[in-house]
Amino acid sequence: MTFDEKQHINEILNNIRDGNSEAFDELYNLMYNVIFCFLKRYSRNFEMIKDLISSTFMVVIDKISNRENIKNGYNLILTIAKNTLLNKIRETKKEVAIDENIQIDTLNIENMTLNFALKTALNKLSEQNQHILYLKFAEKATLYEIAKYTKLSIATVKRRIKESINILREEL
Repeated sequence: MTFDEKQHINEILNNIRDGNSEAFDELYNLMYNVIFCFLKRYSRNFEMIKDLISSTFMVVIDKISNRENIKNGYNLILTIAKNTLLNKIRETKKEVAIDENIQIDTLNIENMTLNFALKTALNKLSEQNQHILYLKFAEKATLYEIAKYTKLSIATVKRRIKESINILREEL
């Protein structure tokens, strides 16, 4: 999304806060697919995602009513969507623990949580270290191949892999 589009979202949010109901329709049309794609990275349950989008918009409306001037509405909306998803995962885990008769795929929920945690932890690594780990573990490249591709020494590649794994262990 461009800077101008993000600024337009800020304007729309300020208009909604000021009582313009048509601005909500515009925000919904602009952000629905963005939020859907964002949440789809963490879950393939499309019905749940649709419910989460509705919840996200309700929380957004509630949050902006207390703000004087919205300056980073795009990130606010995506943060609320992410937190709504995390709350749903936590809630679902509690339901599983409370009622043993409910047949919910807990492995899928835990994978979603782990996947989200792993992506968050990976984002704390530099782009080059993320790429090195991708080459090592996803592409099964050798240290020599990675060193050649990244134009680093084998020792540097080995050290970066070890440091990155240690960072991931701390985060997870």
